[in-house]
Amino acid sequence: MKRWLVLFLLCIPWVFVSVVMSAQAAPVRIGIIDTQKIIKDSRAAKEARAVFQKEQVKRQAAYAAREKEVVKLQEELRNLDANAPVELRKTKTDKFNIEAKELKRFKDDLEEELRRREIELTTKVIQDLNRVLEEYRKKEKLAVIIYKSSAATYDEALDITDRIIKIYDGETGKKK
Repeated sequence: MKRWLVLFLLCIPWVFVSVVMSAQAAPVRIGIIDTQKIIKDSRAAKEARAVFQKEQVKRQAAYAAREKEVVKLQEELRNLDANAPVELRKTKTDKFNIEAKELKRFKDDLEEELRRREIELTTKVIQDLNRVLEEYRKKEKLAVIIYKSSAATYDEALDITDRIIKIYDGETGKKK
């Protein structure tokens, strides 16, 4: 009986050590990304920015043309002879006021449309980027990917930004 007790007591540490060793988890792997760099340097983001800028230039040209018409009406009103009939002056003033209000409305609508379009394009880029990040995280068996702006300090070896840009550009290049 004593032998069994001694044998049992000698086996307990071995069992405990083997349980502890098997319970140890694999090291946690993390990645750090710089979203500003991805948005600035990735091909898809550059293309989205180029599309947005083309739309912006086109809309600004339409605004400039309308603004030119309003300025022309304002000049006509200023250059109107002091002896001009009151009815003519009132008609030109009313037309100028209406056109100026329409120009302001057009400008507000234009700015709202451009804001909405910018958000739409940025959202598309971010959705695609999130998909790429999730695939990369699973493939590389990372526990978490953290935004650079959220990390107080980190080892540069954890930065996966350039790899993500390369993968993202590769995928957006295949879509075309």
